[in-house]
Amino acid sequence: MLTLILGIPSLTVRTVAYNGWTYSAAVVPSSAPGLPPVVLLPPIGVGIDRTFCGRFLDAWAADKSAGSALHAIDVIGMGDSAPKPKMNRRLMGGWEAPPRTPREWAEQVVAYVDEEIGEAAVIMGQSNLCTVALEAAALRPSSVCGVILLGPPAVEALSLDKPDESIAKIWRIVGSPIGAALYRSGLGPGLRAGLGP
Repeated sequence: MLTLILGIPSLTVRTVAYNGWTYSAAVVPSSAPGLPPVVLLPPIGVGIDRTFCGRFLDAWAADKSAGSALHAIDVIGMGDSAPKPKMNRRLMGGWEAPPRTPREWAEQVVAYVDEEIGEAAVIMGQSNLCTVALEAAALRPSSVCGVILLGPPAVEALSLDKPDESIAKIWRIVGSPIGAALYRSGLGPGLRAGLGP
């Protein structure tokens, strides 16, 4: 599905199907063929999604010399994606299922590059989604021709070589009522990005 954004004829929004989910991608087509497309992964948090990139996309679409195609996507569980993650109804909350991991989001990103773009792309992760950009590059180097990290978290959070027990500890915290409260406050994404052991 394509939706034309009023006033900006070259900016469209796509609804993309992925493994039983749907999510949105705002796309500005290339004005200079031959340049690699760029996939923008905005920071995540309560109320933050691909629309965070709106002013940047508008400026890019208005500047016909900008070059590369831009794709700002929602990661599963954020923005327009469906179905939404559900909270338990028990006292103090918690998740019915843990939020997505950087690896799962990276799989979504490379599927988007392969199926929707069809050529290798530069992945630009911002803040806590820098981990996803790095995971995508490690997961499928043939689909990722470059990585840009904009405002990355502490280097400990970017480590891809965490022991399984450290990852399990983080997920126990994230899946708890404390993790749910942090997520709702906007502090949780840094925790989900994988703070050190």
